[in-house]
Amino acid sequence: MKKLILVFAIMVSLVSCTIRGHYEDEPAMLKVCSVAYHQVGCDNTLQITPYWKLYLVNENDTVSLRSHQSYDVGDSIQVIFRKFISDGE
Repeated sequence: MKKLILVFAIMVSLVSCTIRGHYEDEPAMLKVCSVAYHQVGCDNTLQITPYWKLYLVNENDTVSLRSHQSYDVGDSIQVIFRKFISDGE
């Protein structure tokens, strides 16, 4: 069984090393659609830092993220989407 796991791990590492490609960054401006404030202890008793949960939208994308800086509805934020482009293998 140990030999089978070792062979499988070697096969996976060899296959994953042969993937060729590159990353492309695509900047986009997203508008804050809604904001939810999470105070200390709101999510669980171990939460010691307040944060804002932001919902961002534009024509194509919808993104939710956490921020430690407050934003208002209607603010614009630049987000960079990173995509992996395979080289056709």
